[in-house]
Amino acid sequence: MREAKRRIAYIPYIEPNNAYVSRMQDVLARFGSVEKMVPIKKFLGLLLAGKMRRYDVTFFNWTENDALEEGSGKINARKAFRVFLRTVFARLVSRRLVFVRHNIYPHLIHRGQENAAKRMIDRYERMFHSVISHSGAEPAQRYLYVPHPLYRRVACSVSAAAAAGWDLPREYYVMFGRIVAYKQILEMARAFPDNKNLLIIGFVKDDAYGAEIGAVDRPNIFYRPGYLEEAQAQALIRASDGIVLAHAGESTVVSGSFFYAMSLPVPVLAVETPFLRWIAPKVGDDLLVLAPNLDALAQRIGTHAPHELPADAGRRLNDAFGDEAIAQALAPVFSRP
Repeated sequence: MREAKRRIAYIPYIEPNNAYVSRMQDVLARFGSVEKMVPIKKFLGLLLAGKMRRYDVTFFNWTENDALEEGSGKINARKAFRVFLRTVFARLVSRRLVFVRHNIYPHLIHRGQENAAKRMIDRYERMFHSVISHSGAEPAQRYLYVPHPLYRRVACSVSAAAAAGWDLPREYYVMFGRIVAYKQILEMARAFPDNKNLLIIGFVKDDAYGAEIGAVDRPNIFYRPGYLEEAQAQALIRASDGIVLAHAGESTVVSGSFFYAMSLPVPVLAVETPFLRWIAPKVGDDLLVLAPNLDALAQRIGTHAPHELPADAGRRLNDAFGDEAIAQALAPVFSRP
Protein backbone atom coordinates (compact mmCIF):
# COMPACT_ATOMS: atom_id res chain seq x y z
CA MET A 1 0.00 0.00 0.00
CA ARG A 2 1.39 3.40 -0.94
CA GLU A 3 2.34 5.57 2.03
CA ALA A 4 0.37 8.82 2.35
CA LYS A 5 2.35 11.97 1.75
CA ARG A 6 3.16 13.92 4.91
CA ARG A 7 0.93 16.92 5.62
CA ILE A 8 2.87 19.91 6.94
CA ALA A 9 1.03 22.98 8.21
CA TYR A 10 2.99 26.23 8.23
CA ILE A 11 2.13 29.38 10.23
CA PRO A 12 2.16 31.98 8.77
CA TYR A 13 1.48 30.36 5.42
CA ILE A 14 1.99 33.60 3.47
CA GLU A 15 4.07 36.60 4.55
CA PRO A 16 4.36 39.03 1.59
CA ASN A 17 7.15 41.16 3.10
CA ASN A 18 9.28 38.31 4.41
CA ALA A 19 10.88 35.89 1.95
CA TYR A 20 12.00 33.70 4.87
CA VAL A 21 8.57 32.03 4.89
CA SER A 22 8.66 30.95 1.25
CA ARG A 23 12.29 29.84 1.51
CA MET A 24 11.60 27.59 4.50
CA GLN A 25 8.57 26.17 2.74
CA ASP A 26 10.79 25.36 -0.26
CA VAL A 27 12.94 23.15 1.96
CA LEU A 28 10.02 21.63 3.88
CA ALA A 29 8.45 20.58 0.57
CA ARG A 30 11.16 17.89 0.46
CA PHE A 31 9.43 16.22 3.41
CA GLY A 32 5.79 16.53 2.37
CA SER A 33 2.96 18.80 1.27
CA VAL A 34 3.18 22.26 2.90
CA GLU A 35 -0.28 23.66 3.56
CA LYS A 36 -2.16 26.44 5.29
CA MET A 37 -3.83 25.29 8.50
CA VAL A 38 -7.58 25.26 8.03
CA PRO A 39 -9.80 27.13 10.55
CA ILE A 40 -10.98 25.05 13.50
CA LYS A 41 -14.65 24.91 12.46
CA LYS A 42 -13.83 23.78 8.94
CA PHE A 43 -11.31 21.23 10.21
CA LEU A 44 -13.79 19.68 12.66
CA GLY A 45 -16.48 19.55 9.96
CA LEU A 46 -14.17 17.78 7.51
CA LEU A 47 -12.89 15.47 10.25
CA LEU A 48 -16.41 14.41 11.22
CA ALA A 49 -17.21 13.83 7.55
CA GLY A 50 -14.16 11.62 7.23
CA LYS A 51 -12.52 13.96 4.71
CA MET A 52 -9.66 15.28 6.82
CA ARG A 53 -6.69 13.66 8.49
CA ARG A 54 -4.37 15.21 11.03
CA TYR A 55 -1.30 17.18 10.06
CA ASP A 56 1.94 15.29 10.56
CA VAL A 57 3.90 18.38 11.62
CA THR A 58 2.85 22.00 12.20
CA PHE A 59 5.43 24.81 12.26
CA PHE A 60 4.81 28.02 14.23
CA ASN A 61 6.70 31.29 13.57
CA TRP A 62 6.35 34.62 15.44
CA THR A 63 3.00 33.65 17.00
CA GLU A 64 4.12 35.21 20.29
CA ASN A 65 3.86 38.64 18.62
CA ASP A 66 0.07 38.17 18.53
CA ALA A 67 0.01 38.54 22.32
CA LEU A 68 0.92 42.24 22.07
CA GLU A 69 -1.38 45.22 21.75
CA GLU A 70 -0.85 46.93 18.42
CA GLY A 71 0.80 50.33 18.87
CA SER A 72 1.68 50.11 22.58
CA GLY A 73 3.55 46.79 22.49
CA LYS A 74 2.07 45.83 25.87
CA ILE A 75 1.22 42.22 26.65
CA ASN A 76 -2.53 41.75 26.41
CA ALA A 77 -3.85 38.93 28.60
CA ARG A 78 -6.78 38.15 26.30
CA LYS A 79 -4.58 38.07 23.20
CA ALA A 80 -1.98 35.95 24.98
CA PHE A 81 -4.72 33.49 25.99
CA ARG A 82 -5.83 33.25 22.35
CA VAL A 83 -2.23 32.44 21.30
CA PHE A 84 -2.10 29.57 23.81
CA LEU A 85 -5.61 28.39 22.85
CA ARG A 86 -4.74 28.35 19.16
CA THR A 87 -1.73 26.19 19.98
CA VAL A 88 -3.89 23.78 22.00
CA PHE A 89 -6.08 23.37 18.90
CA ALA A 90 -2.98 22.76 16.79
CA ARG A 91 -1.91 20.00 19.19
CA LEU A 92 -5.28 18.31 18.68
CA VAL A 93 -5.02 18.33 14.89
CA SER A 94 -1.26 17.69 14.53
CA ARG A 95 0.96 14.78 15.46
CA ARG A 96 3.90 17.09 16.17
CA LEU A 97 4.25 20.81 16.82
CA VAL A 98 7.43 22.77 16.09
CA PHE A 99 8.09 26.31 17.31
CA VAL A 100 10.81 28.44 15.70
CA ARG A 101 12.22 30.78 18.34
CA HIS A 102 13.20 33.77 16.23
CA ASN A 103 13.55 36.21 19.15
CA ILE A 104 14.10 36.11 22.89
CA TYR A 105 11.10 38.44 23.15
CA PRO A 106 9.26 40.57 20.54
CA HIS A 107 11.28 43.51 19.24
CA LEU A 108 8.41 45.95 19.79
CA ILE A 109 7.63 44.93 23.37
CA HIS A 110 6.63 47.78 25.70
CA ARG A 111 9.66 48.92 27.66
CA GLY A 112 9.73 47.31 31.08
CA GLN A 113 7.87 44.16 29.98
CA GLU A 114 10.86 42.40 28.44
CA ASN A 115 11.30 39.90 31.30
CA ALA A 116 7.57 39.16 31.45
CA ALA A 117 7.53 38.52 27.70
CA LYS A 118 10.56 36.24 27.93
CA ARG A 119 8.93 34.21 30.72
CA MET A 120 5.72 33.96 28.70
CA ILE A 121 7.54 32.63 25.62
CA ASP A 122 9.70 30.27 27.70
CA ARG A 123 6.45 28.79 29.05
CA TYR A 124 4.93 28.77 25.57
CA GLU A 125 7.84 26.67 24.28
CA ARG A 126 6.75 23.80 26.52
CA MET A 127 3.65 23.25 24.38
CA PHE A 128 5.80 22.06 21.46
CA HIS A 129 7.45 18.76 20.66
CA SER A 130 10.51 20.52 19.18
CA VAL A 131 11.85 24.08 19.37
CA ILE A 132 14.13 25.32 16.61
CA SER A 133 16.74 28.05 16.84
CA HIS A 134 18.67 29.49 13.91
CA SER A 135 21.63 30.10 16.21
CA GLY A 136 23.99 27.32 17.19
CA ALA A 137 25.04 29.47 20.15
CA GLU A 138 21.80 28.54 21.94
CA PRO A 139 21.79 25.54 24.34
CA ALA A 140 21.71 22.29 22.36
CA GLN A 141 19.73 20.47 25.07
CA ARG A 142 16.91 22.99 24.66
CA TYR A 143 16.94 23.87 20.95
CA LEU A 144 17.38 22.05 17.69
CA TYR A 145 19.79 24.09 15.55
CA VAL A 146 18.56 24.53 11.99
CA PRO A 147 20.41 26.93 9.66
CA HIS A 148 18.56 30.03 8.52
CA PRO A 149 17.93 29.86 4.76
CA LEU A 150 19.68 32.06 2.25
CA TYR A 151 17.51 34.28 0.05
CA ARG A 152 17.20 33.97 -3.69
CA ARG A 153 19.20 36.33 -5.86
CA VAL A 154 17.23 38.44 -8.32
CA ALA A 155 18.72 39.64 -11.60
CA CYS A 156 18.87 43.38 -12.24
CA SER A 157 20.04 44.61 -15.64
CA VAL A 158 20.75 48.22 -14.63
CA SER A 159 23.21 49.86 -12.25
CA ALA A 160 22.44 50.12 -8.54
CA ALA A 161 21.88 53.89 -8.54
CA ALA A 162 19.81 53.77 -11.73
CA ALA A 163 17.74 50.94 -10.24
CA ALA A 164 16.42 53.32 -7.60
CA GLY A 165 16.86 56.57 -9.53
CA TRP A 166 19.23 58.03 -6.93
CA ASP A 167 22.42 60.03 -7.13
CA LEU A 168 24.80 58.04 -4.93
CA PRO A 169 28.56 58.02 -4.38
CA ARG A 170 30.52 55.22 -6.00
CA GLU A 171 31.48 53.66 -2.67
CA TYR A 172 29.06 53.22 0.24
CA TYR A 173 27.90 50.90 3.01
CA VAL A 174 24.25 49.95 3.58
CA MET A 175 21.85 49.64 6.50
CA PHE A 176 18.89 47.72 5.10
CA GLY A 177 15.55 46.51 6.46
CA ARG A 178 12.72 47.84 8.58
CA ILE A 179 13.45 51.29 10.05
CA VAL A 180 12.91 50.66 13.77
CA ALA A 181 14.65 51.97 16.89
CA TYR A 182 16.08 48.69 18.23
CA LYS A 183 18.38 48.47 15.19
CA GLN A 184 20.28 51.62 16.33
CA ILE A 185 20.20 53.11 12.84
CA LEU A 186 20.03 56.67 14.17
CA GLU A 187 22.97 56.08 16.50
CA MET A 188 25.06 54.66 13.67
CA ALA A 189 24.14 57.55 11.35
CA ARG A 190 25.52 59.92 13.98
CA ALA A 191 28.66 57.87 14.72
CA PHE A 192 29.51 56.83 11.15
CA PRO A 193 33.08 57.76 10.14
CA ASP A 194 33.47 60.90 8.02
CA ASN A 195 35.64 59.13 5.42
CA LYS A 196 32.93 56.60 4.48
CA ASN A 197 29.39 56.85 3.06
CA LEU A 198 26.29 55.22 4.50
CA LEU A 199 23.06 54.48 2.60
CA ILE A 200 20.02 53.77 4.79
CA ILE A 201 17.15 52.05 2.99
CA GLY A 202 14.02 50.29 4.19
CA PHE A 203 10.39 50.57 5.17
CA VAL A 204 9.70 52.93 8.08
CA LYS A 205 7.81 51.23 10.93
CA ASP A 206 8.19 54.17 13.34
CA ASP A 207 7.53 57.58 11.74
CA ALA A 208 8.95 59.58 14.64
CA TYR A 209 12.16 57.54 14.61
CA GLY A 210 12.39 57.85 10.82
CA ALA A 211 12.06 61.63 11.12
CA GLU A 212 15.01 61.70 13.54
CA ILE A 213 17.16 59.81 11.06
CA GLY A 214 16.08 62.15 8.28
CA ALA A 215 17.16 65.10 10.41
CA VAL A 216 20.77 63.90 10.60
CA ASP A 217 22.58 66.55 8.55
CA ARG A 218 25.77 64.89 7.35
CA PRO A 219 26.97 64.85 3.72
CA ASN A 220 28.04 61.20 3.93
CA ILE A 221 24.65 59.89 5.17
CA PHE A 222 22.07 59.05 2.49
CA TYR A 223 18.63 58.28 3.90
CA ARG A 224 16.21 56.79 1.36
CA PRO A 225 13.18 55.34 3.20
CA GLY A 226 10.33 53.54 1.47
CA TYR A 227 9.52 50.45 -0.51
CA LEU A 228 12.02 49.05 -3.00
CA GLU A 229 11.53 46.28 -5.52
CA GLU A 230 13.60 43.20 -4.69
CA ALA A 231 15.79 43.68 -7.77
CA GLN A 232 16.47 47.31 -6.81
CA ALA A 233 17.39 46.44 -3.23
CA GLN A 234 19.70 43.63 -4.26
CA ALA A 235 21.40 45.75 -6.92
CA LEU A 236 22.08 48.48 -4.37
CA ILE A 237 23.44 46.04 -1.80
CA ARG A 238 25.58 44.08 -4.28
CA ALA A 239 27.21 47.34 -5.38
CA SER A 240 27.97 48.33 -1.77
CA ASP A 241 31.08 47.73 0.32
CA GLY A 242 29.00 45.81 2.88
CA ILE A 243 25.96 45.75 5.15
CA VAL A 244 26.21 47.39 8.58
CA LEU A 245 24.43 45.85 11.60
CA ALA A 246 24.53 48.08 14.65
CA HIS A 247 22.02 46.30 16.89
CA ALA A 248 22.98 43.71 19.46
CA GLY A 249 19.91 43.93 21.67
CA GLU A 250 18.83 41.13 23.97
CA SER A 251 15.65 40.52 21.95
CA THR A 252 17.44 39.24 18.83
CA VAL A 253 18.60 35.67 18.22
CA VAL A 254 19.73 36.17 14.62
CA SER A 255 19.42 39.03 12.15
CA GLY A 256 17.64 38.51 8.83
CA SER A 257 19.82 41.25 7.33
CA PHE A 258 22.91 39.13 8.02
CA PHE A 259 21.50 36.28 5.94
CA TYR A 260 20.37 38.69 3.24
CA ALA A 261 23.96 39.88 2.94
CA MET A 262 25.30 36.31 2.88
CA SER A 263 22.85 35.47 0.09
CA LEU A 264 24.30 38.04 -2.33
CA PRO A 265 27.07 37.79 -0.92
CA VAL A 266 28.53 40.99 0.54
CA PRO A 267 30.50 41.51 3.75
CA VAL A 268 28.75 42.23 7.05
CA LEU A 269 30.24 44.68 9.55
CA ALA A 270 28.44 44.25 12.84
CA VAL A 271 28.29 44.69 16.58
CA GLU A 272 28.98 41.21 17.91
CA THR A 273 26.22 38.97 19.27
CA PRO A 274 26.43 35.39 20.58
CA PHE A 275 25.26 34.12 17.19
CA LEU A 276 27.73 36.22 15.18
CA ARG A 277 30.64 35.16 17.43
CA TRP A 278 29.59 31.53 16.96
CA ILE A 279 29.16 31.72 13.18
CA ALA A 280 32.28 33.84 12.48
CA PRO A 281 34.70 30.89 11.98
CA LYS A 282 32.28 29.25 9.54
CA VAL A 283 31.96 32.26 7.20
CA GLY A 284 35.43 33.79 7.62
CA ASP A 285 36.70 37.29 8.38
CA ASP A 286 36.45 38.31 4.73
CA LEU A 287 32.66 38.10 5.06
CA LEU A 288 32.16 39.08 8.70
CA VAL A 289 33.85 41.90 10.62
CA LEU A 290 32.88 42.20 14.29
CA ALA A 291 33.30 44.91 16.93
CA PRO A 292 32.30 44.87 20.62
CA ASN A 293 30.07 47.97 20.49
CA LEU A 294 28.70 50.61 18.15
CA ASP A 295 31.54 53.12 18.55
CA ALA A 296 34.15 50.42 17.97
CA LEU A 297 32.22 49.29 14.89
CA ALA A 298 32.27 52.84 13.50
CA GLN A 299 36.05 52.85 13.93
CA ARG A 300 36.39 49.49 12.19
CA ILE A 301 34.34 50.75 9.25
CA GLY A 302 36.58 53.80 9.03
CA THR A 303 39.60 51.57 8.39
CA HIS A 304 37.81 48.81 6.47
CA ALA A 305 39.34 48.09 3.07
CA PRO A 306 36.81 46.54 0.65
CA HIS A 307 38.18 43.71 -1.47
CA GLU A 308 37.06 40.96 -3.81
CA LEU A 309 35.70 37.92 -2.02
CA PRO A 310 37.72 34.71 -2.43
CA ALA A 311 36.51 32.06 -4.84
CA ASP A 312 35.51 29.65 -2.07
CA ALA A 313 33.18 32.11 -0.30
CA GLY A 314 30.09 30.71 -2.04
CA ARG A 315 30.98 27.13 -1.09
CA ARG A 316 31.49 28.09 2.57
CA LEU A 317 28.11 29.80 2.69
CA ASN A 318 26.34 26.93 0.96
CA ASP A 319 27.90 24.44 3.40
CA ALA A 320 26.66 26.52 6.33
CA PHE A 321 23.24 27.72 5.11
CA GLY A 322 22.35 25.88 1.91
CA ASP A 323 19.08 23.99 1.45
CA GLU A 324 20.81 20.64 1.90
CA ALA A 325 22.24 21.72 5.28
CA ILE A 326 18.78 22.90 6.37
CA ALA A 327 17.12 19.65 5.25
CA GLN A 328 19.66 17.55 7.14
CA ALA A 329 19.10 19.60 10.29
CA LEU A 330 15.30 19.28 9.96
CA ALA A 331 15.38 15.52 9.45
CA PRO A 332 15.08 14.66 13.20
CA VAL A 333 11.75 16.55 13.33
CA PHE A 334 10.27 14.11 10.82
CA SER A 335 11.99 10.94 12.07
CA ARG A 336 10.68 11.16 15.64
CA PRO A 337 7.47 9.29 16.46
